[in-house]
Amino acid sequence: MGKRILIVGAANMDFTMELRTLPPAGESVTEEGRYRYTAGGAGAVAALAVTRLGGQAVFAARLGNDIHGSRLRHLYEEAGMDTRFISTDHRAPTGMRVILREENGNSRTVYYPGANANLLLSDAERAIADGMPGAIYLQTELPPDLFAGMLRLAENYEIPLCIDATGELPPALHATAEIFCIDNKEAYALTGTFPVGSDSCLKAAVELEKRVRAKHYLIRLGDRGIFTYDGRYCHMVPGCGIRMPEGTPLCDSLTAALLMEYLHTGGDIRAACRFGLSLHALLFKNSADPAYFPTADEVRAFAEKH
Repeated sequence: MGKRILIVGAANMDFTMELRTLPPAGESVTEEGRYRYTAGGAGAVAALAVTRLGGQAVFAARLGNDIHGSRLRHLYEEAGMDTRFISTDHRAPTGMRVILREENGNSRTVYYPGANANLLLSDAERAIADGMPGAIYLQTELPPDLFAGMLRLAENYEIPLCIDATGELPPALHATAEIFCIDNKEAYALTGTFPVGSDSCLKAAVELEKRVRAKHYLIRLGDRGIFTYDGRYCHMVPGCGIRMPEGTPLCDSLTAALLMEYLHTGGDIRAACRFGLSLHALLFKNSADPAYFPTADEVRAFAEKH
């Protein structure tokens, strides 16, 4: 099953509404489009990905004492996730993200953090005390104090750290990450260089090195692949030959799967990138089936073929 991965992050109920167009203020409309509830939150999606791939995900999060919290906890347990360190918050509801998608392609998102805003460092510390994880996976969208505390814990316990820069980067990262992942748009915002080809990617990676200490810097380039840099050598890991529309977000499962394979291979960053990209391609290919999720062996076979 591989090494345990402690994932600390958001757990939401996502409510998606599909409609022809938003009604003007003060008006009501009846829609024939679909609406659905799905498990969301960057941390939860990452933990579910590791679990469904056969890995050991320990998830530290907070859910409200409500129907959405109960449904999410049941879903996590049914998937086989270690949920012992998911706390129930009696003051705030379960986090929710409302997504409104119009026929013309426009979308709007409203996020209610709810119980996610009350996640405590002690929730994650208990998970570490229970059994040293092989790695810790964090997103920079965590509350700043919690994020800083997790950096200290990883350094104190000498646990490899994977940081997924999914938003604004905290002003100071006083720890060395094993893997630092960032999308090309966030890399541009941080460095002033938009990573496209090898030269611009390298320039951006060298600038990132001045801001963040890491063993491996990864810049995700959508369907073009992932650029890797370790301070001396760089490599472009190409995508899987599946053309995705511009603006398709890389799912939160990609980096978590990548970390799982990195631990499985004993630190082969290229194999890990191929694994993450292959999972994302398979999920995109089968997006019409919400129940679809490949096994780790299927992902490795796909990576080998492509």
